[in-house]
Amino acid sequence: MPGKRDRETPGKRRPPGIPLVGMLAVMAVCAVFNPAQVEAQQPAGTARIVVNNVTSTRPTSPERIVLHVGSNVIQNEVIDTAANSATLIVFPDNSQLAICPSAEVVLRSFELGPKPTLAVFIPIGCTRFSSGLLLKTASINTPSAEIRPYGTILTVTVSARGGTTVSVADGSASVTGAGRTVSVGTGQSTLVMRGQPPTPPVPTPPAPPIVTEMNALLVAAAAQDFGTRAAARSPPSEAPHGANMYSLNIDGKIQSEIAGDATPAFGCAGSTGSLGSRGTHGACASR
Repeated sequence: MPGKRDRETPGKRRPPGIPLVGMLAVMAVCAVFNPAQVEAQQPAGTARIVVNNVTSTRPTSPERIVLHVGSNVIQNEVIDTAANSATLIVFPDNSQLAICPSAEVVLRSFELGPKPTLAVFIPIGCTRFSSGLLLKTASINTPSAEIRPYGTILTVTVSARGGTTVSVADGSASVTGAGRTVSVGTGQSTLVMRGQPPTPPVPTPPAPPIVTEMNALLVAAAAQDFGTRAAARSPPSEAPHGANMYSLNIDGKIQSEIAGDATPAFGCAGSTGSLGSRGTHGACASR
């Protein structure tokens, strides 16, 4: 007499049992508590100063977030500043990254650990980086250059056509383009065009208008915060590192040699009379 198993319809399978359900539960737990995902969401830094319109986009969501003083930023977060806007991002070791108006910066990674690392990508705009107590090296990349600062205060600008200007206010930095590297010392600047090596370092001239504007915005905001805190008898707010050391334009001779990249300077009126061009080379005719 045929048994029960023999009477079952061939090819028919029983509903999933406990082992499969358990497996699905484990997979769900792993997805939620994936260490790599959790680590990626840990704050990399904090916005200490935010002036006017500063937004960001996180890798977990396409929606823009409005940054405020005290907002945390995470790895792979993209920070955008509008015209007449700026921000100062401070990392746990007090390394600082100031971002000028009409700029875009990607905070690729930050880790303290035994070997502290910071990786930043600047598609367009200008920044000033000041290394902190622990972080003596960092990686700053642009469409045309790789920059390695060493215990440094420096500014980096990227024009609308990808030209990168690097100026060192304190310390030194190595700048690489098209497979060639130059060392830039205190008070020097170099330029890297797309697909070309860096120019020989030259003495850094006075800062262009966009850097002057960034200085004014950040220092005024820091002073206002200081007044508020002082009135409340709270610890004073520190001014950004190197507040009087912004200088990122390059030698006039080299400027004339890159006329092909002479997009309007930040804050200059364009063909339509509007402000906020993201070009970094050239100068305002009206200034």
